[in-house]
Amino acid sequence: MMDGCTTCGKPLSRRNVSGLCRRHALDLGNLPHNTVKRVGALRRFAADNPDRVREYCTQASRSRLSWCPPEYRDEYRRLTRVKMLPAAESRKVIEDLISAHATRYSRTGKLQQAA
Repeated sequence: MMDGCTTCGKPLSRRNVSGLCRRHALDLGNLPHNTVKRVGALRRFAADNPDRVREYCTQASRSRLSWCPPEYRDEYRRLTRVKMLPAAESRKVIEDLISAHATRYSRTGKLQQAA
């Protein structure tokens, strides 16, 4: 156990086993050869575990788009990716579309998505 960072001498907690403070540990992790190793490890993990990666992406998408009903998510993605609208504008467009469809449904009794 070390008393301080080997680079700057900053006091370290008892649990620290690297001998580096946070700043110097992050600097070490951001060196080009370490970045290449990290990216390679992530790519290998993704290649070896496609189901886990797909599940993670699905969950992340559901969390980020939890405000958007599932039947409108494709349209939101089209607005942001194809039309290149900023996310805030796309969200406003979708929210306006949802309210228009709700108004039309209250008038006609027919869902727009069913058409």
